[in-house]
Amino acid sequence: MQLKIWSAETGQCPVTLRGHTAAVMDICIVDRGRNIVSVSKDGLAKLWDCGQSSCLGDLVDTSVTINCCCLTSLGQEYNLGEPEEPPSEREIGTSGKVLLYGCEDGTVGGVALRSRNTIFNFSLKSAVNCIAVLVYDKFVVGCQNGQIFLFSLRQHSEPLMTWFESNSPLLSILSYKGEGFFCGRADGSCVYHPFSDSDNVKHVRVQLTGPDYDPVYDIACDEKFVFTACRDSVIRKYELDKVRDALQIDI
Repeated sequence: MQLKIWSAETGQCPVTLRGHTAAVMDICIVDRGRNIVSVSKDGLAKLWDCGQSSCLGDLVDTSVTINCCCLTSLGQEYNLGEPEEPPSEREIGTSGKVLLYGCEDGTVGGVALRSRNTIFNFSLKSAVNCIAVLVYDKFVVGCQNGQIFLFSLRQHSEPLMTWFESNSPLLSILSYKGEGFFCGRADGSCVYHPFSDSDNVKHVRVQLTGPDYDPVYDIACDEKFVFTACRDSVIRKYELDKVRDALQIDI
């Protein structure tokens, strides 16, 4: 029900953000980090000012649990609208940004941070557990029933692509360089899906081994390695070069 910001240098907790009335499910860092967005089981998405430990406003107010969120930055070709009231001077870097979120009832939505305008809202047949931006105007959604969808912000009435290769729930998705994504599931599998029009590539999968049926809760990467966090209490480290070699393409 609260968020804490810790100093990696001193180990101290200088900021605590209070306002949610249920568990916080996911967060996004806006720009350089002076503002953050959180989503919660209370159905709210809140924009926070970290410097003053205050809430700048509710971006989403719904009656169902919001499970996940991510941010994308859009160009001037997208009309995100203007705010009804002048935004706070404490809002830094919110212009041109859209919050994408997924809910327990299958709702997927997008809201402009600056104007608070709803950009889109549609429903899927299963709970949305994770969401990630592939490239700035395309995003990937992972569902409880095991389905993965690729949508475009320009045309979100129908998915661009759909993957249904397992019934195991999706728990985490990590976009990688806009050319593919890693997904972690409740059965312990973690797979890289390349996003390509080439028939030689688009059906290829690279699975990261290690977890023995324990859920993979999160995935992260730097320029050389992929890291996975699993319920078996192990954080695993994989070389991206080996993923590239398995695909026989340069990722």
